[in-house]
Amino acid sequence: KDRKCFKCGKVGHIKKDCWSKKEHKQNHQELQGSGTAKVQDHSVSKVQDSGEPKMQEQGDLDDEEEVNIFAHLMNNQDVKAKEMELSQGGSRFKMKVTTEDNREQDVLVDTGSTISTISRSAVKKIGLQEFACQEQIIRYGNTSTQVAASKVVLDFSFHKEETSRAYLLVVPSQNEE
Repeated sequence: KDRKCFKCGKVGHIKKDCWSKKEHKQNHQELQGSGTAKVQDHSVSKVQDSGEPKMQEQGDLDDEEEVNIFAHLMNNQDVKAKEMELSQGGSRFKMKVTTEDNREQDVLVDTGSTISTISRSAVKKIGLQEFACQEQIIRYGNTSTQVAASKVVLDFSFHKEETSRAYLLVVPSQNEE
């Protein structure tokens, strides 16, 4: 695709489909803590498996940047046609990522979602360190809810060359609907 976005200047989409942070409001989800906070401009990455967490204090996670880490995947010219066929309207697909210690993990990427989550069992399987955070109630588009009281940081690679970092809320189980 040689179309260039007039909003962000990237090739592969047009302005009305731009994933730029300020206008991306599709599939909005609410997080509730001590009050109601709406979290926008995040993608979803749900990692799958089963187990228990290890907890640590919140630490430097307060300073994390709010970025849409998966939006660039849809702009990436190297995204395979097969993966694009798996998506519904170009916004949802599955892919494999590799953690820093070379563990492969399947993830569900939903570029229309506003937060990123990981199941507690996957946290244990991958061996990620949990950090306490303010309890948040996640309301999904299918009207189900989950409570998250911790976060993890996942450094990973995909397509053998690309690398990224995801800040993920830890939830009891995956929610793919």
